[in-house]
Amino acid sequence: MPADGRVRLRLGTVGWERADWLRDYYPADIPDDWRLAYYANDCDCVLIPRALWERGDPSALGAQIDEAPGTLRCFVEVGDVRPRACPLTDRLRPGCDVLLTASPDPGFEHLPQWVADGADAWHDPGSTQRLLRWAALDEDMRAWRARAAALDPRTTALVIDGKRASPARIRELRTLLQLLGRA
Repeated sequence: MPADGRVRLRLGTVGWERADWLRDYYPADIPDDWRLAYYANDCDCVLIPRALWERGDPSALGAQIDEAPGTLRCFVEVGDVRPRACPLTDRLRPGCDVLLTASPDPGFEHLPQWVADGADAWHDPGSTQRLLRWAALDEDMRAWRARAAALDPRTTALVIDGKRASPARIRELRTLLQLLGRA
């Protein structure tokens, strides 16, 4: 935790398997179920969008979550679906992983539920913690710096999304945020 009492900022991406990442980021010989664990070398969190778990193989996704280190926080977007309908809830780790919802399900207390604040932000109703999704990272580093300098101090997790987003770019973002005293 930084000296001013803020929680360290977790950084990650939306998803962890895109075709270009399979070619350019992951080693060619890495087993499929180790990819999320490899990803955790550069990232502290991952946002698993609803479309991924709805169309993906829950068993394969769950196997990757099982192999991930306990330091990696999974944010699973359930939106307006009840948490029980998400096949990943049994594979997620209480106290670490979080469901992102339109409104909390009071009957489901197995995992924390953070509530949407628009399309690209969520907050923990029980604290001041926030998750932000930054899209359109085709900008230059000066634009990144301006966005980072304006980052809400309550933000405890930030994921990047878009054409140029990748786990490798998290290294650049982490360096910038460290220089600004934010990560």
